[in-house]
Amino acid sequence: MSDMELSNLHAVVEERFPFYARLPLRILADKAKLPPKAHYFLAPALGVALAVVAILARAALIGTATTKVAYITLFPMVPVGALVGGWITGTTVALLGAVLLHTLILPLEGAADWLALFVFFGSCALIIATTELMHRAEARAFKAEAMEALQSQILEERKRGADALREALSRLEATFANAAVGIAEVALDGRWLRMNQRLCDILGYRRDELMQMRAGDITHAADREADRENVRRLLAGEARSYSTEKRYIRKDGKDVWANVTVGIARSAADQPVNFVAVVEDITARKAAEAHNQLLVAEISHRANNLLAVVQAIAQQTSFEGDPKAYVAKLVERIQSLAASQTLLVRNEWQGTDLSELVRAQLAPYRDLIGGRIVANGPAIRVNAAAAQTVGMALHELATNAAKYGSLSSEDGKVRIAWRLVDDEFMLSWEESGGPKVTPPTRKGFGNTVLGRMAELSVGGKTRLTFAEEGASWMLKAPADRIFVR
Repeated sequence: MSDMELSNLHAVVEERFPFYARLPLRILADKAKLPPKAHYFLAPALGVALAVVAILARAALIGTATTKVAYITLFPMVPVGALVGGWITGTTVALLGAVLLHTLILPLEGAADWLALFVFFGSCALIIATTELMHRAEARAFKAEAMEALQSQILEERKRGADALREALSRLEATFANAAVGIAEVALDGRWLRMNQRLCDILGYRRDELMQMRAGDITHAADREADRENVRRLLAGEARSYSTEKRYIRKDGKDVWANVTVGIARSAADQPVNFVAVVEDITARKAAEAHNQLLVAEISHRANNLLAVVQAIAQQTSFEGDPKAYVAKLVERIQSLAASQTLLVRNEWQGTDLSELVRAQLAPYRDLIGGRIVANGPAIRVNAAAAQTVGMALHELATNAAKYGSLSSEDGKVRIAWRLVDDEFMLSWEESGGPKVTPPTRKGFGNTVLGRMAELSVGGKTRLTFAEEGASWMLKAPADRIFVR
């Protein structure tokens, strides 16, 4: 402990345990909860009382007849007073007792009396001095013990405080090192001072590389002006902290989006020391937001296209005088379109597997698939436009086959096949074993779906024939118009 600390400690001990703290009279005063300075009034009062008692005892026991034992009752009261109340009480007993004795009982008459008085005072002084030295030795020992106890208490408290501080610093360092977000201390001029590994991972730089750079060096150019304004507000005391979304340039040159929260550390004099930044990587969230925006735009676009297709279906579906038949035919075609849309939505508009599309459009005849209906071809993932086109074409072909073609009899069969030759996609539908086929007398919406609509949608060519053994349809289109890019 330093000299100043020891001096302060002595002052504390002295305040808690003054010199007369161990005197019986002081202890009685403390127990009576009297003020600390009451001792200086009680000590002489006790001396007066003891002196009076001694004189009264002298008068009662011996009277005034002899001077040989003049101080016989007064002398014992002096050490009693010195022991109980200290030198003040002892001195009061000796002085006041002698005055009362020689004034009221035995006046001083000769040299012998004065010599006896001198001897009495000398003896009392010796007793009082010895008692006082004893009190002081006891006080010093008591204070030394109190000082040692207080020092031990202070050292123990300091040790506990140091242990708590070390534990807190250890927890803080563990939090700094293992946080799921980047944490850094940045100098007022923008230099990186200290950072955790997570920040290095986010920015793609090693720790020693970042220590040679400034935060502005890797901030996206479009975000630097906003950064400078936020820093100005912090230094000016206009804000205690700020949060912003900004871009950093990684070491590999890629942009990384981050949610950055910055505060400022200040000294005891309230002067700025450095910035403290918490950096959360939100690149994935930003990508998801951009993707969602793209999806919304795509959904809007596709919804408009879909409404246009539904409008075309409604306009092209022939009305032959029977509203119920018209509605039923219209519903079937819209359900066919919906089946394709369901597959596309399930795959987030990233296309669909052609075999799944075939099964979805032939769902009403699922019991025949693998028997009278055979569908085979390589695994091909078709895009959204091709899925709509092929789906509607398969629905029209299956509907006509069930009404007039091979699926209208028990022996009829349908073979669906697709393949890829070089850069050309080919899909075929062939019926056989059904009733004799005759070409239709008029062309309706089904013919439009199987012809011009399919060709325009995928940039291909179609061929629809009505041979006696069964109808057949073929679609040829560039592969890049069919596949998911």
